[in-house]
This record gives sequence, C-alpha cells and structure tokens, in this order.
Amino acid sequence: MLKIGYQQSISAARSFIKRSLDGSYFYSLDLLIIDLLRINSGLRDLRKTMTTLSPHISINLNQQRLTCILEPTLALSHYGLPLAKNLSGFFELWLVKEFCQILDNIHFYQQNPESLQLKIAIEKTPTVQATNQQEIIQAVQDWESVRIATVPTKLNLFWIGDKPKESFLPKNVDPQIISHWESLACSLDNQLASNSINHNTLTSAWRDTAALAAILKSSIILTYQPSNKRDQNLPPDICTVFESWGIPCQQIDFDDPIVTIERKNLLHLLIQAGLAKFLWAGLNLAVVHLIVPSAFHLHYRTTEKIQDHQFPNRESHGEESVLTANLWEGAQGFWYSVKS
Repeated sequence: MLKIGYQQSISAARSFIKRSLDGSYFYSLDLLIIDLLRINSGLRDLRKTMTTLSPHISINLNQQRLTCILEPTLALSHYGLPLAKNLSGFFELWLVKEFCQILDNIHFYQQNPESLQLKIAIEKTPTVQATNQQEIIQAVQDWESVRIATVPTKLNLFWIGDKPKESFLPKNVDPQIISHWESLACSLDNQLASNSINHNTLTSAWRDTAALAAILKSSIILTYQPSNKRDQNLPPDICTVFESWGIPCQQIDFDDPIVTIERKNLLHLLIQAGLAKFLWAGLNLAVVHLIVPSAFHLHYRTTEKIQDHQFPNRESHGEESVLTANLWEGAQGFWYSVKS
C-alpha cells in the first residue's frame, strides 16, 4: 500500500512536470486538474498508510479551501440545507449572523414567514405566495433540527455571534475579525439610515453578508438567480439590493478568462460534492465578489474597541471612529452565473 501510494504520486508528479515543460497546459486545463488530483490522491493514500504503520508519524497535507458565504435567501430555499451539508466538506462555509438569529427566533418566523420574503414574492398570487412561505417555514425548521442535533464542530460551518464565545471561527482566523466585522456592519447601517432605507430581516441579513464578505477578503458569496431573473439575465437579488445601497455590482462577461478558470474550479467542486443534480434540476447558482477598500486596512483605522459586540449608539472618542466613518466608500461588487 505504501509503495503504491508513493509510486502513484511520483508518476503523477512526473506527468505534471513533463506537461508543464512542453507547454501542454496552455491548451488543456483539464489535464492539469487531473494530474494535481492524482498527486493529491496518491499522497492521501501515503498519509493513511503511514498513520496505520505508526501513529507517531504525521504527514501534513493541508490545502487552502475556498472561503464561501452562503447567501441568506439561498440558505432559506429548499436547496439551502442540502447545499450546506454537501459543500461544507469542500469549502470553508460561513453563515451570516442574522441567519443565526432567525434560527434563534424560529417560532416568530414560523408564524410570520412573509417577513423573510422579498417584496416581489409577497406581491405574487396567493397560491404562489403560500407555496413560497411554506418552503421558508420548512427550511427554517430543517435548519433548526440540524442545529439542535449536531454539535458545531460536526457542522463544518462557521459564523460570527454576538460575542466571541458565541462565534464559531476556523482555527486559522483571528478573533479580532469580530470587531472589524461589527465596524463594517455598523458603518453600513449608518449609511442605510442616512439614505432612509427601511430595515427588515432580509436587509439585516444582506448587511451582515456584505460585512462578512468584506472582512473575509478572499471569500465569495454563493447566491442564486430565480428562474424569472435568469431568463431575463437580471442580477441576483442581493446584487439588486447592493445597487440600491450605492454599491455598484457589475456582471462579468461569461468569456472573461478569470471567470472561466474560477467557474471551472467551482463546477469541479460542486460535482465532487454530489451537487450536479441540483444544477440539472434548475438551481441557477451565481457568485458574487465584493471589494471594500477600507477593509484591507481596517485594523490600522480602529481607534476604539467594541466591548459588548452589539450595535449600541456610541459616542466617538477618537478623531474618526470606525463606527461613524463611511467604510463603504469605493465598495463595488462583481457577479457571474456558475452554469452557462
């Protein structure tokens, strides 16, 4: 077994080097992916064998997983929980704070599912509206059942709570991101209030999503296009909301070379996660990237610490408090459809 794993890795590595030298990869990204997977597979077999032979031998093959934020309306759809269960093994998957608070108040939302619907959904026919509301109720109940029955370490999901001890962060993430996230969320709250934008549960959930995407700098937001929007090539709802908040959200052309690479990698991961059938069933996944320039140097702009990790009205004690500064100046988003 040890010899087989070693030989498999060496063979795949030689193939990779040979193709790299003769320039083949400029013409076939598939071969590159296949060789890398073969190398990784062989090394995994090698690690398992070495661990069996001696528990004192440790071979570390950690790989950087893509950081992904599950957009709240996608999480609340009937696809949401199955997606989370399958994707958590391949992504560093995050839920937003407001979504967790929805689950903390499940009885209210079971009685008032319309508060989790978009205005356009509420304006639909009574039959369609009732169907959508029942889907939301069922999704919330399913999420709550899983949360009760599973300890956080087994969920493979991460989130920011009201306090550090109520948060569940990856081991490699600095807990200081909690205060940075709050600064961004507060700043966006102030901006929405100054523009007289009505607050509701979904507004709060999307605010949390934007702040989390800004602070997790290499992250993507995984959302979806409803069928009617997909047919008309309209942006996902979260992008429409960002635009209304003054955050431009640009669609990236399907043939953009960077999108081509990223989409192909995502599709490989989705297939590995067993989610191809969801795409065939009509789930129109979309990816949103958000860039917020202030987030890259937020640590250096912090002039006061948030002690209670909530959103109280606070007076500024520095020249420019991060709670009152417009941290969203220059923010912009980009999106594309996962499936052609």
